Amino acid sequence: MIVRFALIFSCAFSIASGLLPTVGMAAGPNAYLCVTELATGFTFDKQAKRWSIAASPMGRYVVSRRQPDEHRWDGALPYEWKVIPVGSRSPEAFCNEDLANENALICRGDSEFRLNKKALRFERALLGGYWAQGFAYPGGQEGDFTPSLSMGKCNPM
Repeated sequence: MIVRFALIFSCAFSIASGLLPTVGMAAGPNAYLCVTELATGFTFDKQAKRWSIAASPMGRYVVSRRQPDEHRWDGALPYEWKVIPVGSRSPEAFCNEDLANENALICRGDSEFRLNKKALRFERALLGGYWAQGFAYPGGQEGDFTPSLSMGKCNPM
């Protein structure tokens, strides 16, 4: 009787041990709140016609998994995660997990947003206001869009 119990317990423990890492890794947080700690940017003085360094807003962002019935409004490629500035209803970037590194999210859209899920740090770049003038924003004036870079920390929600 004791031998049978030990054998059953041993088999059950082996099966559970094999499943636990899979369950733990798949679960993970479904959302993060990311808060900017440092930010810098650029501005264009239209009278002097020159660019200079400027303060950039200290943003907060919710990075969350896509819901099963959720799709991009523009019909573009599927995504796994989205980045939404706090106070906005629209995502500014969409992400897929990096297949080479399960702790990395690289998100692209109106901004580029990178999240290290292990270190709980992020970087956000808003690019194009200087470089793309004249062709990416038809009819726009120089300085209408200003580049910025920010970084901060995230917490699981």
